[in-house]
Amino acid sequence: MKKPEIKKDRKLTNLEVLQLHAELRNLKSVPGLKLNYAISRTIQSLKPLAEAYDQEKLIPKSEQFKKYEEELRKAYEGIASGGSGKPKTRMVQTPTGEIETLDIDINGEEAKQARAKLQEEYSVSIEERKSDVREYTAWLNQECEDEFRIHKISFSEMPQNETTDYKALWDACILLVENE
Repeated sequence: MKKPEIKKDRKLTNLEVLQLHAELRNLKSVPGLKLNYAISRTIQSLKPLAEAYDQEKLIPKSEQFKKYEEELRKAYEGIASGGSGKPKTRMVQTPTGEIETLDIDINGEEAKQARAKLQEEYSVSIEERKSDVREYTAWLNQECEDEFRIHKISFSEMPQNETTDYKALWDACILLVENE
């Protein structure tokens, strides 16, 4: 396998810290003791940051915004039930697995009207939430100022197999490879 180019002396952004933590946590059946050790130690180092950077902790939803979401959910359930009381649902495949969701067209006229009515009523809390999310997104794109350690291994300790099974491993672990 061709040795990848690794950018030296570049700090990770807050978003990259979160992504690295998630990618390393999702690795399964990784070959090699030293690589597993580096992954484990890096996850340990990043875990407090990943928890601290959680969107729900940094920008919790206001009570008014929660009320808006609850009323919107109830409106959507009413549309999905068609007046029968029990909403129709369907299974949807997501990156984290299958989830059950309401069986409605959220772009349908009835859903648009219900949403517009609630958006008008809760416009202040919606705008406050949008502002918080914009600020959080901007913060995610800034360089990480917190201390953490990425445990390194040499290039030769990475699996050299060219199969697609190792692409995700290389993508997740590229920052663990020492600059030589």
